[in-house]
Amino acid sequence: MWAPTCIHGGFNADFVTEIKRAVQIPVIMVGRFTEPYYAELMVKEGRTDLVAFGRQSIADPELPIKAFRGEMESLTPCIACLQGCVANMFQGNPIECLVNPRTGREAELKAAAVKKKVLVIGGGVGGLYAAYVAALRGHEVTLCEKKVVLGGNMRLAAYPPGKGDIVGMVRNYIVLCQKANVTLLTGIEVTKEYIEVNAPDAVIVATGASPLVLPIPGIRDSSILSGDDVLSGEVQCGQKVLVVGGGMVGSELAAFLGEAEHEVTVIELRDKIGADVISEHRKYLMKDFSDYNITTITGAKVSEIHKDGVSYTLEDGTRNCINGFDSVVLAMGYRNYNPFGEDVDKLAKEVYVIGDAVKARRALDATREAYEAAKNI
Repeated sequence: MWAPTCIHGGFNADFVTEIKRAVQIPVIMVGRFTEPYYAELMVKEGRTDLVAFGRQSIADPELPIKAFRGEMESLTPCIACLQGCVANMFQGNPIECLVNPRTGREAELKAAAVKKKVLVIGGGVGGLYAAYVAALRGHEVTLCEKKVVLGGNMRLAAYPPGKGDIVGMVRNYIVLCQKANVTLLTGIEVTKEYIEVNAPDAVIVATGASPLVLPIPGIRDSSILSGDDVLSGEVQCGQKVLVVGGGMVGSELAAFLGEAEHEVTVIELRDKIGADVISEHRKYLMKDFSDYNITTITGAKVSEIHKDGVSYTLEDGTRNCINGFDSVVLAMGYRNYNPFGEDVDKLAKEVYVIGDAVKARRALDATREAYEAAKNI
């Protein structure tokens, strides 16, 4: 088993220390290290002889150089997502990396033959990485984000228990853009008129995804909360909370609320909570459910949403209703958000739509497509 995001670097330090005391041969430690300081301390204290950086060397092969030069702010951290490395290895496919889409393709990137004016719309990780690579190739790049903060849904993904390391990826991408002289503008909603005035040669649409809202009676009642708003702190839940949706989005939201000592129930259409969560992550997520006494209802199709609960139908046709909740929170996943619709190809001579703006998927898909788009401009 590979340590997932929720396991901290050096998690096995005490065990390694005991092994070092017991043997007379060199000991090499592996422990999800993403930066050199703790690793260096382990060696200085004589608790190990060497420290191996595995996945971190994929995320940023320049770790030794950056550490030597004291350029740690530009270090791209492994977030232990397990999406592109371990998963692909077991499938017999070339290894990929969510935070470093250039993995295995380091020789591909060339300076642009013609410098172009590039506009990136959207400041999630896909937009940020596309902006960075385009600027790295010599283009003049401006990135516009509608919200006042960068990071998109990946920033929200860092809030649930054990996921805080994800914010390191967002921070690093911002630093890389700054060092590459990308103009980062927040609080700006890009319109067709804005594009006409600024006249970019190329546009990358990285507007991401918005929460999925299914056509269920009562779902648009003003009292019903959005999981995104709860995670970001824009709204507050009552003590007793019903989370509608038990995939990765809903189950991690439930863990977030459970950690905050809310009484949480999750209702899910599928017969398994967190069915779309990578197994290494799911083990710890289900432990959160146990630790926080989160109640689950599976195999349930919600037919109506009320201010204090829902009506639902089980797989055997049985109809039920649960109520008495202080808050009902929607967390049914996401759908693509492309505000330009069918006119997107008319925005500039070159237009690229990437990531969740095409279809709501994994962050791995967003950064891969970001790299491809910037490489092709």
